[in-house]
Amino acid sequence: MIADVCILTEGTYPYVMGGVSTWIAQLFDSMPQITFSVLHIGASRNTPRQVRYKLPQNLVDVSDVFLFDYPAPRLGHEVMEEHALSPDERKRLLRFYLDLTTGKPSNAMSIASIVSRFRNGQEFIEAMAHSASAWEVVTDLYKEVAPNGLSFLDFYWTVRALFLPVLNLLRFPIPKARVYHCACTGYAGLLGARAAQETGRPFILSEHGIYSRERRIELSRVEWLSNSGASKFNQLDRSRNWFREWWIQLFQSLARSSYVEAAKIISLYQGNKDAQVVEGAVGDRIDLIPNGIVIERFKDIPREPRKPGSPLRIGFVGRVTSIKDIKTLLKSMAILASHNVPFETKIVGPMDEEPEYTEECLALTQQLDLSDRVVFTGPNRDLKTVYSWFDVTLLTSVSEGFPFVIIEANCAGIPVVTTDVGACKEIVAGMGREDLKLGPSGLVTAVGAPDQTAAALEKFALDPDLNYQYGMAGRERALRFYDLRKIMAEYQDLYETYIYAANGSYGPNRLSYSSS
Repeated sequence: MIADVCILTEGTYPYVMGGVSTWIAQLFDSMPQITFSVLHIGASRNTPRQVRYKLPQNLVDVSDVFLFDYPAPRLGHEVMEEHALSPDERKRLLRFYLDLTTGKPSNAMSIASIVSRFRNGQEFIEAMAHSASAWEVVTDLYKEVAPNGLSFLDFYWTVRALFLPVLNLLRFPIPKARVYHCACTGYAGLLGARAAQETGRPFILSEHGIYSRERRIELSRVEWLSNSGASKFNQLDRSRNWFREWWIQLFQSLARSSYVEAAKIISLYQGNKDAQVVEGAVGDRIDLIPNGIVIERFKDIPREPRKPGSPLRIGFVGRVTSIKDIKTLLKSMAILASHNVPFETKIVGPMDEEPEYTEECLALTQQLDLSDRVVFTGPNRDLKTVYSWFDVTLLTSVSEGFPFVIIEANCAGIPVVTTDVGACKEIVAGMGREDLKLGPSGLVTAVGAPDQTAAALEKFALDPDLNYQYGMAGRERALRFYDLRKIMAEYQDLYETYIYAANGSYGPNRLSYSSS
């Protein structure tokens, strides 16, 4: 069966719970008359995968592709040259590599036609990584871009790490659908761009966070990149080495490829739209549609002013991961304790995504002598009960898009202390004239600033009336502006517009689909 909409995901639905996955589940549940399929991008088929959501009836197919799913090559010179690249293919591959490492939009179709000719992963890896013709492409690339003195050994292995997953992704067949909808740029965005080029079907791109910028944050912190070579990109911090900048340009290229091919780009808030334009998106293709929640789940949670002197009950809802910066959360708790502020804290959410980081957070909890005040509960789907306990919701993330947790907490009448990332500041302050009139529903701090976080929490601890006032402003804001039914109606209109266009003559490569 051909789905109306194919959702392209990367490390999210249906295997990982969280904001983007929740949004995808909302799409399915809100539009039972529209059929969906999911193409999920993962690391390897050997990576454990467990479906975390009940799959709805209108989800007709879930399939997987893997970035690192290729076997070891056969041995022997003759075998390696059996599937060698032609001179024209070598030229196109070199051009593709140059685009990816200079941040330019890439022509996925020019390479998909090369890698799709291999019958299996073994043929692919032999030709693209171990043949003499593939070696010639790497040496030509080195001559073209490498600064004097750059280690060729480091260069060769970086080329493999950068490009083989991208090429591997392009050899998998694209599921047939009337519309393609991608939840981010990156590898999933490249598949969306390829689907648009290959099928002529409409491609919709939604960005909950700016993927290329999130990868920059991560790459600025990793220690596994080689320090070989000096930076030649003066516009970037000189502490970033040459290979780090190459990775940054790769994700910039993937983002711009997505922007170029998207018929419509959805942004969650104005700041996100502005960032997309800076990153290469065309402004008049961008529509603003925020996230929404089922307000009936949270609007009737009883809320009364806290008694003066009672412990402040602080709650975090989300994954225990480095991007959520749980360590800053814990450090802020230690500051509160040193100020003799009475409090209790619950950290509610999955703890298995980054096991090492989770262990570090648990160890830090003990080191800061917080074990009697801070509890890691693990996941809990009964959010009504979860929020009923909170006096204030805390978010210390280093990166966010448009987090559901702020809207949910506000709808429950709970104020928020959040870092100034993504849409967080705009949500708690108000986005439009009528929204601003409601007043703030939270306090905003800098990223990685436990002293500011502790000061904001202490403000709510010392003033129960302010705690209640901010919570009621948040509840009214959620009821007026973040009702899921209204927001999903906008997506339904968008889908129906493009499904109708796709059923007609759309694009030069239009596929002949049946109505089944």
